[in-house]
Amino acid sequence: MVWLLPGEDPPVAAPVPVVSASAVPEEAPAEAPTPEPSQTPAETTPPPPPARPADLVAGLMTVVTALEQRGELDDGDAKSLNRRLEQLAERLDRDPDEAAGKLEDFAEKLADLREDDDISQAGFDALAAGATQLTALIPAERDD
Repeated sequence: MVWLLPGEDPPVAAPVPVVSASAVPEEAPAEAPTPEPSQTPAETTPPPPPARPADLVAGLMTVVTALEQRGELDDGDAKSLNRRLEQLAERLDRDPDEAAGKLEDFAEKLADLREDDDISQAGFDALAAGATQLTALIPAERDD
């Protein structure tokens, strides 16, 4: 999993040239040369392990701190968001059924900050994406 902070460029792979049929010169060979087979077997990398909720919460806290340091979120609002994330992390360990409620508290605070223009759009988008990932991993709060 890669966390991109607002203003950071995503990792870039080598560019792949794209050529349309009309851009190929008339004197192009009819057949493309056949590449020689590789002498080394193709390496396959295993897929990354599924994200754990605690890891996502820690990542969100890192993003909040970075946004504060960059001036995209003031100190008090950063503390408020991180406090909600800390409570969420505690609930994940202690009472997973209540974790969904703490995640909802975080999401509501985040929406309020964006509505009041107290967080940048890019910062909001990054945190909202992480919260959405957490929503998929945390069971909904039960009303007993």
